[in-house]
Amino acid sequence: MKKLLFLATTLLATNFAIANPAPVTTAVNPTTADTQTEAVIINSHLKVISKTTNEENQALNYTLNATYPQIVGTPLSPAAENFNQHITNMVTTEIEQFKNSVKHDLPHMKTLPEDVRHNTLSIDYDVDVIHPNPLSLVSIRLNIEGMQAGRAHPFHVYRVLNFDLSNNKELALSDLFKPKTNYLQSLSKYSSEKLTASLKDKWMIASGAKANPTNYKNWNIQADSILITFDEYQVAPYTNGPQEVEIPFSELKNIFSPNALIISEAKDASSTVG
Repeated sequence: MKKLLFLATTLLATNFAIANPAPVTTAVNPTTADTQTEAVIINSHLKVISKTTNEENQALNYTLNATYPQIVGTPLSPAAENFNQHITNMVTTEIEQFKNSVKHDLPHMKTLPEDVRHNTLSIDYDVDVIHPNPLSLVSIRLNIEGMQAGRAHPFHVYRVLNFDLSNNKELALSDLFKPKTNYLQSLSKYSSEKLTASLKDKWMIASGAKANPTNYKNWNIQADSILITFDEYQVAPYTNGPQEVEIPFSELKNIFSPNALIISEAKDASSTVG
């Protein structure tokens, strides 16, 4: 599907063990840069651009490259500044967890052949800007891929942020639905049916698409749907990769909160891949 990105959820960071990190004895050589390539327009004075961070550490045998969104413009509203800080914190958390995991694994890495002693982290993003006038909603999905020395294959995880710029708040999935509505059951039913139809190996669907908040932590709002991203190993084996299900607003219109109906009526959306 076309990559689009969506609206709010809480950050759930991957937990890495940290034990006796080794000191860095070689220069890290980090670099950062801003680019306005593929900028996404929010309004007449604000737009989303890409910020990049690149780092290499020879002592710990890692390289990392992170590209993530930041809002720029004049004047820069408090909401835009808050959004920028949220995203920066998310990216910083992922980078620090990766570094700590590499440090923790250093004794094992030293036992490996030199040609496989390398660790990599790559972060990029998708973004969707929704304009249910007069509001502006920015939905972000960070796409994270890492590889640690000696592992059989890379790992892939997602982190999302759905942000209401007009009200300066991160949106929770529950904000979109009527109080006491079993919206997770609706998301689960639709997702399970779509996954069952598309996947050959179906044995992980019942658990991975079950109606609980953890299974639906990666959600984003598009112009006419909610996109659910299931992590690898969640609803299918690693070889199938992460899975996505788009749930049309029409499937959920009866349980949307009156305050969220303006989202379902949005007709104008801008998107890009970072």
